[in-house]
Amino acid sequence: MQTQREKAWRIDSPQEGDWTAIAQLEREAGLSIWGEQTYRREAARALLLVARATDGALCGFIIGYVVGATLEIGNFAVAERWRRRGIGKDLFAALGARARAQGARAVTLEVRASNLAAQRFYARCGLRVVGRRRAYYRDPVEDALVMSGQLDEEKTVNPDRHT
Repeated sequence: MQTQREKAWRIDSPQEGDWTAIAQLEREAGLSIWGEQTYRREAARALLLVARATDGALCGFIIGYVVGATLEIGNFAVAERWRRRGIGKDLFAALGARARAQGARAVTLEVRASNLAAQRFYARCGLRVVGRRRAYYRDPVEDALVMSGQLDEEKTVNPDRHT
């Protein structure tokens, strides 16, 4: 397993030049489109983290909101060429740690019913399906599965422990 020093990325707060790259990654990943201006605006009230390659390129991002004692994940993507290297795990863990520091004890999100890879990832993070929202997504119209779990170090900081 790589140490943080050996990783080809770091978790960081977004910088002024990242908004276009976040919006581009959102489109490439097939997420619901929020757009550059929405991310820029939401960063003032949300927890927003990026994964940045050592050359400065954006390789992933995650945005979430602490509502009461719950972290609600808004959008989450890792660039295709950077997937399956641990970046998603690191982003999810870092956001979870920041949310816990703000009093969050649970995490919830919606995921496309067809996105089996994401569902498996979230299950490794300790989340489980707790509901379904019919026709939640557009372009294309699709149901969302609601996944939820406890936000604690044992379940969400180390997704590899839950295979």
